[in-house]
Amino acid sequence: MISQEEFEQFVDLVERTCDVMNQKAQHNPSFYRSNDGKMMESVVWEEFADQARETIFEQQVSLVPSTRSFPDIIIGGKFGVEVKTSKSGWKSLGSSIMESTRIPGVEHIAMFSGKWVRGTSNSKSNLMKHA
Repeated sequence: MISQEEFEQFVDLVERTCDVMNQKAQHNPSFYRSNDGKMMESVVWEEFADQARETIFEQQVSLVPSTRSFPDIIIGGKFGVEVKTSKSGWKSLGSSIMESTRIPGVEHIAMFSGKWVRGTSNSKSNLMKHA
């Protein structure tokens, strides 16, 4: 069971990480546009781990090595982040997001989307709850 405080801190971590990645993307958009989805999972994971310092999630941010499960990143064992990238729009057909591949114990998942288009880079996040 997730406490309200844990959930609020997870939301804060997601929002902070999204803000920082947007700032970095504005300073170096070519770096983000030149990376594929798998590489971006690592970049997003590193930023989450960095932003988790001095929070209840410090040292609890893990990149999932399997391509056959979701989410891509586990935080504190109960939270997850699924990373999606696009060079055109925000739509995801959910090719890697199937309930049968969800890692057990993960109750809340943030969708972390990166969109890379001419001259700009932008990230956004949305939260999902496992029912």
